[in-house]
Amino acid sequence: MAPGGPKMGLRQRKKLRTRLTIEREALRLFAEQGYAATTLTQIAERADIAPSTLHTYFPAKEDILAAAWQEVVESARLHLLDRTGGAGTIDALRRWLLEELPTVRATDAELNRLRLQVIAQDETLARQARLRSE
Repeated sequence: MAPGGPKMGLRQRKKLRTRLTIEREALRLFAEQGYAATTLTQIAERADIAPSTLHTYFPAKEDILAAAWQEVVESARLHLLDRTGGAGTIDALRRWLLEELPTVRATDAELNRLRLQVIAQDETLARQARLRSE
């Protein structure tokens, strides 16, 4: 949530905490034992939640790995849809980059470091990342 944005209620904060815990523990497991070797059951155990809870937040391992990117894309999408005063697309994107992107939770340095480590360690993930960047 961006500073100065609407306050989140207890339920929303708890959901965000659970989501962050799942993501953090999954990335740690991926880094420790490899992406392919890690199961959703192991992630649920490490995050101290039921497997059904994990599936509510992330139906597949790929969803956990892509969570940060999805959050960034959603933040940009919402910002562009919420333009006021006839702001152009380029100006709106510039404002988003300067003002909002730094507040997106996906900028968590530890999670980003782990995510990049996991991708670098797995040839399939690394190949997919290279294809996306071309």
